[in-house]
Amino acid sequence: MFHLRQLLRAARRGRGAHLPGESERPQPDAGEAAAPPPPITLLAVSRDPGERAALQQIAAASGWTLHLAEARDDALARAAAAHIPLVILDRDLPDGDWRETLPALAGLPHAPCVLLASAVADEYLWLEISRRGGLDILPKPFQREAVVRVVTFAWSWRSWTAPR
Repeated sequence: MFHLRQLLRAARRGRGAHLPGESERPQPDAGEAAAPPPPITLLAVSRDPGERAALQQIAAASGWTLHLAEARDDALARAAAAHIPLVILDRDLPDGDWRETLPALAGLPHAPCVLLASAVADEYLWLEISRRGGLDILPKPFQREAVVRVVTFAWSWRSWTAPR
């Protein structure tokens, strides 16, 4: 059986991974230019204006499309309407608990990949996030290198697991 750990190991080694029974995605010939990857599109849900501003700066510098929401209900509406594939969800929401928001996002017709933004990042929290349908923890306060690494990994994960 193929496991998340195998995908994580493959990603760290810089190799693609595929599910059993699937062939690897075709690679371009040496003389053929590789198609540019699609731009990263994400939704950040945070009530903190400073965190939203930091994510806007990082997204602009990285060439990402960033949508913003300040509360749970707004985030659910935006994610559903725009089919946003990646969501950064703040652990401290003004109008709902992240534990309830994760399954609500996972229940959308085009369920996004969810990262939980949290100042606390331990194994217990990561396990709870993964059990509820999230992918990873994005450590706070936001540092450009960490945000780029985690978002890029989540985008790759989404690409690997998206229906073809």
